Amino acid sequence: MDVDSDAPDSKTITEIAQTLDALGAGNLPTKERRQLERIIRFKFREKFDLLAPSVTSDALTQLTAIRDALPKLIEKGHLAALQKSLSPDERLKALERLQWRVISVDAPAHVLLPDCVAVVANSDGEMSPFTMASNEDVALVAMPISATQILVGSLRPQIPEIESLNLTLAKCSMDFFVSSVESAELEVLQAHIGEAINSFTDDLIADESPLTQPLTTPATDKQQSKMLRVNFASAADKNAQLIKAIHSVIAEQFGGCETDGIHSILVAQDVPNEVARMRGGPLSPYDVALATNGTVEVFTTSAEAPLRIIVSTKMARLLLSKQPQSLKDGSNQLRFLLGRAIFFNAWFANIEPALQTRQFTERVRATLEGTRRFLAHIYASKAVASFMDGEDMHRAELASANDLSIALNMLHAACQQFPVHGNVEFLLADVFPATDLLLTTIAGYCSLKTAKSLDLEPSSAVCQLITDAGLQDWLRLFDRDLREQIELINRPSPSLPALLIMAEHVERIMWQFGIFMSDTEEGRTWIDVKSEVELAGIRQILNS
Repeated sequence: MDVDSDAPDSKTITEIAQTLDALGAGNLPTKERRQLERIIRFKFREKFDLLAPSVTSDALTQLTAIRDALPKLIEKGHLAALQKSLSPDERLKALERLQWRVISVDAPAHVLLPDCVAVVANSDGEMSPFTMASNEDVALVAMPISATQILVGSLRPQIPEIESLNLTLAKCSMDFFVSSVESAELEVLQAHIGEAINSFTDDLIADESPLTQPLTTPATDKQQSKMLRVNFASAADKNAQLIKAIHSVIAEQFGGCETDGIHSILVAQDVPNEVARMRGGPLSPYDVALATNGTVEVFTTSAEAPLRIIVSTKMARLLLSKQPQSLKDGSNQLRFLLGRAIFFNAWFANIEPALQTRQFTERVRATLEGTRRFLAHIYASKAVASFMDGEDMHRAELASANDLSIALNMLHAACQQFPVHGNVEFLLADVFPATDLLLTTIAGYCSLKTAKSLDLEPSSAVCQLITDAGLQDWLRLFDRDLREQIELINRPSPSLPALLIMAEHVERIMWQFGIFMSDTEEGRTWIDVKSEVELAGIRQILNS
């Protein structure tokens, strides 16, 4: 069904377009038509898990109807398969162009038998295992069939020299070769086993996209001997014990190695003021609230490590507390910031370069920015989860419910005030922080549940708030998408399609409150704010 695909030719989008045409929606303006299609497709994603059982039931009914025909279909398929070669047609055509013969060698000469079975040379004379050669450039194939006989196919009537051929067979062997005699040359040839394979895989790795690089760089001996530098905004606050405590948390979480890409940790009395100084301008009230206890600053233009972790002096001093809970709170806050830094490091090193090669509209760029923020939140939450017990989880639940309530109230207030001031810039100044707070709060909450192998509880305070906001179906889908994303984090970096799926959630929240972003023909973003009458019809679809 291509449920997760937004490609114009996907089955889901095609079906939606055809259904809307049949219902007479073909006369809608292009912008409204696209908005409606996006709403319906996202709603179909939300409901798909609930619809799947009925779809499965229909499919089983249809399969039962053709059950009697299956034996004949299977027999026919087997016969058709036996009539075909196991080798692809292109491979056979490449071999049919060659002149074939068997060459015999006289003792004491002998031929090695490689574990790759056969080797191939291209038009430049470069040799490789036959299984790794392209069909377009096959000039010679050599396959030893005994210690004294070789099956050779070539475009020209050359006969390969046995001595150089044995070296090639050794290089193209993956793990071993077989020899009929023991001689001093075997030790020399053994040293060359796998050289052709290594060269081939090195080329593949060099050609790979940056998206395939791991999230973290394996620690080297040099890295293991160097910890993150800890600086203090005020010389009067410098504390050797505090530096040691910070290094202890880092070592406990990351094995004592330096985290690549992180320049340093700064301890400051006033974190928002330090961030404003680094950015060269004042912060918004929302950014001030976010940065108060600590934050991670990203300097993408920096020639050295681009990340700075800034922690408040008050939070850092909890690491020296004699109270177990205070010590845990301080340690978990630092672990959270370290987790964010590691994710940002991966994003800007591996993902952002791939994003820069693609052309995105302002709308998609904005949603990807929101995605980066809440994905960093789930990785940071996951980094802390293993150090949390039941009481910590309960406190996290209360904190999440409080932040979620604030975010929902901010969104409601922003939409209610818009008819009064009618200024889209004022609206977005409230909507984007509220949406960010909502998504990061839910992302962190879901991440903790996943890390603890717990399901979302419908009766919890967080889920109740989401249900009251009409977002219960969305929460189920968001949680599913996040769980898949967390699995991707443990592997090479998330792929671009996976990121674009997550980016849709940013707009989905705004739809619920009647705010729509559309792409103009010039590539700009158009903001629509629906009236209460229009929003009633839209919510009927979103809440169906």
